[in-house]
Amino acid sequence: MGTELEVRPLTPERWDDLVALFGERGAVGGCWCMFFRLTGGEFQRSSRAATRQGLKDLVDSGAVPGLLAYSQGRPVGWCSVAPRAELPRVLRSPTLRPADERPVWATPGTPAAGRAAAPSCTGARCRCSRRPGSTRSSAAPPPARSCAAS
Repeated sequence: MGTELEVRPLTPERWDDLVALFGERGAVGGCWCMFFRLTGGEFQRSSRAATRQGLKDLVDSGAVPGLLAYSQGRPVGWCSVAPRAELPRVLRSPTLRPADERPVWATPGTPAAGRAAAPSCTGARCRCSRRPGSTRSSAAPPPARSCAAS
């Protein structure tokens, strides 16, 4: 039987855990999971430090931009979660356009780290996306070069 995973929202108190999980490069090429949260131009102009600070500012504002998975108290996985309205890349995508105007929570890409944590993160993100006003959620596939080094 596998190790039990505990999934928790990313909060200011857990920021250092995310940094430890993402490493010095900031997960996939320094995007700090901000690729879908910025327009193409904003992302192109952003440095690794800027995307890191952007996510930190989001966390410090009290928003919960995603979920951390823990195994034996150590962070092992991450999943971004947000209302579609907060993800400009999803809103502008011709292939990810909403079917209607109902509020939808989106989970862009795949867990940035800890592939083994993906099933636990999936269940938790479904629970996380059950917010007032949201009637459904969707997952956006990762683009081929979503988080190119900046």
